[in-house]
Amino acid sequence: MFTIEDLTELHPDRLWLSFSEEQREIAWQYSRLFSHAYSQWNGYLNRLAINAVIPGLQEELDLNPTIWQPNSLPSFWENVNGTRLLINDNYSVVIIPSETVDTEEFRVPQEWVDIPSWVANYYLAVQVYPEAGYLQVWGYATHQQLKNQAVYDEFERVYVLPKADIIDDLNVMVVAQELCDTEIAFVSPLPPLYQNQAERWLEQLSSNTVENPRLAMPFYQWAALIANDKWREELYQRRCDRLSTQIRQSFNYLSQW
Repeated sequence: MFTIEDLTELHPDRLWLSFSEEQREIAWQYSRLFSHAYSQWNGYLNRLAINAVIPGLQEELDLNPTIWQPNSLPSFWENVNGTRLLINDNYSVVIIPSETVDTEEFRVPQEWVDIPSWVANYYLAVQVYPEAGYLQVWGYATHQQLKNQAVYDEFERVYVLPKADIIDDLNVMVVAQELCDTEIAFVSPLPPLYQNQAERWLEQLSSNTVENPRLAMPFYQWAALIANDKWREELYQRRCDRLSTQIRQSFNYLSQW
């Protein structure tokens, strides 16, 4: 089995990071508290990713990221892949983990690109090897790239950017944010979603027969629903029912990052 040192020597342009067996076991235990297999695996990968990437960015790039809305992570991971990190008052990154062995393209959920309050400057492509105990940050894209160059996959509601367009040197990202290059494209405001509309959607999406709520309603109505912190949390609680309190308590410690 390759070590982190071996992998770094083979691919010195990528950031290779490890996580412990204990971290993997805890992440797996917590993942079982989500409502469906999709969200369970999503929570597992995202938990592994932030446990490794946050200290990795601190040690390797001298950045000091903090989790955006740390106590609300379960309500994000229940439905959407990715975690937003704040670098400072003006810059943020979104970690997008994947376990696929194919790094020929970078797939970013539309929510992180088209919800104005969720938009980030940079999006990190993270490939996770759960059984091997390590991951790689194999590059990043800017918000402008995703809006202007990526292909939109209407079926999965993701922006797809080919590997050739990915920036593989993370130091370029550090220099860009130091030069105050925001890298953010224009995003249209979300249409209004009224209380009675939200209530109807919450009732419909809370059913256990709906495995993937983000694809079960028109995107911009969905975006308006989950962009609202109260409605997003309520959807999460309804779907997880009695387990929601346990999940929130389990993730509370993340606010210490």
